[in-house]
Amino acid sequence: MPIRYFIDLKLSLVLYICEDKVTGDDFLAAVARAAREPKRNKDLMNSIIDMTNARGNIDLEDVRQAVNFISEKINDWGFPPKAAIFTKSTGIILLANALNVISGGEVELQSFNCVGAIADWLEFGDQKEELVSFWIDARRSLLLDTNLVTI
Repeated sequence: MPIRYFIDLKLSLVLYICEDKVTGDDFLAAVARAAREPKRNKDLMNSIIDMTNARGNIDLEDVRQAVNFISEKINDWGFPPKAAIFTKSTGIILLANALNVISGGEVELQSFNCVGAIADWLEFGDQKEELVSFWIDARRSLLLDTNLVTI
């Protein structure tokens, strides 16, 4: 599975960690699974998409599909008010910018290459350490191939 997600209710956060080759369809499927997760808050939750270990195979058509998908589901699923992408890939940054433009403001998405900047943009304030610990635990669970559940 190229994308795993982790939910922390206290942080009101869904963290997606992408590994290896990732397609637009992979990502939309992961978002759909996370949205149906029983332990997920029905309130709006921020998202972080960690693509540092991903080899993206996402193109402009995938971006268009994402916009259509989000437009159809935004009311049912309570899509996040903000989504941050953690990446060093210029191509992924350009696609994220295209998604912002094409979505007409329905998606508030920014790309970052620093965890501190993500924490500031998502307004974690004094919860930065909790965010970093959750992120580290999620990555560790991938290495150990276990499921991390934080409630």
